[in-house]
Amino acid sequence: MMVCSTLPDRCRAGRKKRERMKSVSLTELYRELKGVRPVRIAHRGASGLYPENTLLAMRKALDLGADMIEFDLRLTKDGVPILQHDRVIDRNSTGKGEPALYTLEELRKFNFSVMKNEPVYESMRVATFEEVLEEFHDRVTMNIQVYVTSEPGLRTICSLYRKYEMFDRGFLAVGHEAARMVRRIDPEVEVAILGPSDQRALPEEIRRCAEFGCRFFQPFRDFLRPETFACAEELGMYGNVFFSDTDVLNRRLIAAGAAGILTNRMDLLRETCEALAAEQESDGRPI
Repeated sequence: MMVCSTLPDRCRAGRKKRERMKSVSLTELYRELKGVRPVRIAHRGASGLYPENTLLAMRKALDLGADMIEFDLRLTKDGVPILQHDRVIDRNSTGKGEPALYTLEELRKFNFSVMKNEPVYESMRVATFEEVLEEFHDRVTMNIQVYVTSEPGLRTICSLYRKYEMFDRGFLAVGHEAARMVRRIDPEVEVAILGPSDQRALPEEIRRCAEFGCRFFQPFRDFLRPETFACAEELGMYGNVFFSDTDVLNRRLIAAGAAGILTNRMDLLRETCEALAAEQESDGRPI
């Protein structure tokens, strides 16, 4: 883990900019928050407090101050993109096995509110990509991790992206091969390339992403290097770090220069930013 000895002014500026950004433009969001505070990205929604990858978790993430929601996509048996991280639904639902074994109608018979082996709500349906787009496309930016690698599945996802005009509002986080496929399907769909976990923070991998046309990369915090964010700055890219769920780690990543932070605890990340802003005010530094 890279640790800086001093904390730069990442959470200063006017009070309005310290509040949750209202814009759903990625360009405006990252430009206006640069040097103010990191973009707050709700990993699978407010997943530390509510069932992950559900509409409820997304709604609560916005309530807690998220600038961006992150979620995962897989396909059902009948080709519908749904929110699901794991290869199987055992951990987060009352069902078993891969989602591709079930139609959407069949998946909706299961309760997707399981946390720590128990449902926390009487019922909760699996969320579809289109349901998330319908409710949030004009309210918050989106970081969409895609586990779909088939061309028909990617075509469906790109079609929904275009239907809801997600241009400059969201990006698909995909592997190198899927990124090339998306580019062939619809060159206007924005992608962030997810290379091997231990390589995403390397300058050569960041440059490779930049050469493909990516604006965003998502390094793992444990593999950050002293040159990671300097390289990103040079290339005009933004690094969203995975992940932090504590005030200590939040402060370290902000000090290191993370443009965005993925978190399961949006409440704690917001508190960190507010605390840093208050500390700077008390020190008499300009805001």
